[in-house]
Amino acid sequence: MELHTVNERGSAGSKNTVDEVGKTPHVIESELPSADQRDAQALARLGKKPVLKRRFSFIAMLGFTCTVLVTWEVIPIIYVTGWLVICGWHALVASSAYLSANLILTLVTMNNPGYSPTQWQGTLLYWALMVLAIIVNLYSSTVLPKLEFFILALHILGFFAFLVPMVYMSPQKATSTEVWTQFNNGGDWPTMALSVFVGLIGSVFANN
Repeated sequence: MELHTVNERGSAGSKNTVDEVGKTPHVIESELPSADQRDAQALARLGKKPVLKRRFSFIAMLGFTCTVLVTWEVIPIIYVTGWLVICGWHALVASSAYLSANLILTLVTMNNPGYSPTQWQGTLLYWALMVLAIIVNLYSSTVLPKLEFFILALHILGFFAFLVPMVYMSPQKATSTEVWTQFNNGGDWPTMALSVFVGLIGSVFANN
């Protein structure tokens, strides 16, 4: 005796057979569709016809992905890079406060020739700027967007405020050839290329 189960679409899904001797039902599952058949069914639900044929299996795609991404091979590199980035963030904050403190002391010295800054004054001013930055970030979250907008406007206006007088009032102007083709190895480095890359460090740091 055989019992057939019918799914919602009216097709036979599986077949139950009853052993006449032991009266024990056995379920014979229907054959699972292949990957191409599953793709065709998925496209049919969207009203599309399959055009391309699946040529990569799951294992093949997994191997291709591992080859492209180099998953486990780059884990040590990612770990080292992450820690270098974190150290760079800390160094950037500390160096910004240090440069700001020295800039303030330099401005005071320029306007007061009799003043001679000491190391403890620079250290005290450094920690004062660090505390000020922490307070602003912790307790001035509502004012911080407006402050950043003001700093952006000041940065743009200050760029032209310094650039225009320097270009206009400069007693001697370099030609375009001198600007773009002549390089100066003032540090007496072994090669000009090394001198250029050493000189870029200050510019990259200032931009950060």
